[in-house]
Amino acid sequence: MRRSDLSPERRVRLEPVPDKSGVFALHPPPVGPLDAFAGRLEASDSMSEAVRLLEHLSAESAKLPQPDLVTRTLIRREAVLSSHIEGTQSELSDLFEYECTLDDSRLPRDVRTTLAYVKALEAGLQTVRAGGPAAFTLSFIQTIHHHLMEDEPAYRDTPGQLRTVQNWIGGLRIEDARFVPPRPERLQAGLQDMIDNVLNYRPEGVMSMHVLRRTAIAHAQFESLHPFRDGNGRTGRVLIPLQLAAEGYPPLYVAGPLYRNRREYFDRLLDVQLRSDWQGWMRFFAQAVMLACEEALDTTRALLALREAWRQAVSDQRADSASRRLVEWLIGQPVVTVTQVSLQLGVSFPTANHALATLVQKGIVREPASRRNRIFVADAVIGILEGRTAGT
Repeated sequence: MRRSDLSPERRVRLEPVPDKSGVFALHPPPVGPLDAFAGRLEASDSMSEAVRLLEHLSAESAKLPQPDLVTRTLIRREAVLSSHIEGTQSELSDLFEYECTLDDSRLPRDVRTTLAYVKALEAGLQTVRAGGPAAFTLSFIQTIHHHLMEDEPAYRDTPGQLRTVQNWIGGLRIEDARFVPPRPERLQAGLQDMIDNVLNYRPEGVMSMHVLRRTAIAHAQFESLHPFRDGNGRTGRVLIPLQLAAEGYPPLYVAGPLYRNRREYFDRLLDVQLRSDWQGWMRFFAQAVMLACEEALDTTRALLALREAWRQAVSDQRADSASRRLVEWLIGQPVVTVTQVSLQLGVSFPTANHALATLVQKGIVREPASRRNRIFVADAVIGILEGRTAGT
């Protein structure tokens, strides 16, 4: 991070890093009241279109007979893709298998990292749906980070605790960093400014800033502060769907578009961090949101169509049979064991086993060979979530 790379507004906010001669940390300008901040943002056709698509997604989601039916699977796709941005290798099928067996002996070790993301997101959604925007406090953000990092054996700090050491982004040495975020003593004030003015936003006049714009601002500012020793990217991406859910929108998951365009994602954030290029970041974020809205609609429709096809496939079974009840559950839990089915449906082990055998015979699930744990997989669900064409 060279001084010459910074805009004048950012250059004056450099501070020397103790014990690192010639190295400076950048304390980003506070956001401050959003009514004033909005004056720095030009009107954007892409952001307006993103807002329109989000509103459409919200209206379409409200029509679903069981909106929570697909929520479970979408959360897990988000967890996998957001974790991939950080370099993890586990896939959706690994996550579903680990959740039902808790055995990672034949799976990527970082599947635990992905499951931690699921737990953080599910816990966060429960909190913001109950408390709205007021749920965003420093303690809440620290709790999200704790969920993400509590089972990370390589994490060198206390999960949920603001860092007390200087970190940096990019490069093996701080001297070669792309960006050096603020010194530890600046973090609490910087986070509180973001919480008070963005996450807990209340319009002062007749005009108000849409939550989508505020979400983009909060994400870039959080990543500029980089308040934890590690796990900042994952924490910041968890906050995106939580901000939307806190204001009654579907918890939109943008990790897919961000992962596919991760180089530009990092570059656009860096442009904010070094040069206050909010316009470029807002355009990029809006495009990611548009893609995420379209993917959410397509995925939801595909999953519901698959469920209907499954219902037709088992229509020859008794109306109260375990087989017919099981196809409803599989949309949200596409990897199961006989014991899980027995517990979920409240039936005996032999009945659950027979129900699964029926679905195997109908091609709805398969039983992979050479597994330490006996599992059944609904490949069609995983195929839809991964964007592959899958039949029933």
